[in-house]
Amino acid sequence: MSKEERKKKTPPSWLPYIWVKSVDAALKKAKAAGGKVVSGAMDVMDQGRMAVVQDPGGAVIGLWQGRKHRGATARDSAGTIAWHDLNTRKAKAAGAFYTKVFGWKRQDMKMEQGAYHLFTLGKGNAGGMWPNAMKQLPNSWLTYWQVKNCAATVTKVKRLGGRVLMGTTPVPGMLRFAVVTDPQRAAFGVIEFER
Repeated sequence: MSKEERKKKTPPSWLPYIWVKSVDAALKKAKAAGGKVVSGAMDVMDQGRMAVVQDPGGAVIGLWQGRKHRGATARDSAGTIAWHDLNTRKAKAAGAFYTKVFGWKRQDMKMEQGAYHLFTLGKGNAGGMWPNAMKQLPNSWLTYWQVKNCAATVTKVKRLGGRVLMGTTPVPGMLRFAVVTDPQRAAFGVIEFER
C-alpha cells in the first residue's frame, strides 16, 4: 500500500477490474450515475487503459480496456478467481449505478437470508450483491477464489495467520463458501463448487 493509503488508514483490499470497451466512456457514465473517480484514465504501456472508480456506496472497482493484455484468462479450476460479490449497505443506489454504467441487469434470487441480487450481462453472470452487508467489512467488492475443499482452505488460512469472518457456509446443491482475510486483513472469499 502507498504511504498515502497507510496515512489515511485505508483498509487493504483486493481490487477487481471490469472489462469495458472504453475507459473514458465508462468514466463519464460513472460520474453521471453518482460515482466518483478515484484514479483517472491512464495507459498501461501497450497493455491496456485503466481507471478506478467508487460507486455511490463507497465500494471501489477498477475499469480495464484491454489491448495486448486482455485480463485474467485462467478459470474454472482451483486457484483461479471464481466470483465477485458486492458487500454494501446502499444496495439500491449501488444496483442502479452498476446497471447504468455497465448495462448489467439485476435479478433477485430468494434465499434464507433474504434476496440475493444477481448481476447479469447478456446470458452470463457478472457478479452478485449480498442481501445484508457484512458488518466487519466496508462497502466493497469481495473476490472469491475457487478451491478444492472450502473447509480445508479455511483451516489453512488460520494456520497461515489469516482470520475467518464467515466460516464454511453451504448453498445446498450448488457450493460451499467462506469469507476470510490474509494476515494484512485484506478480505477475500473461497468457494468450492459441488460437482
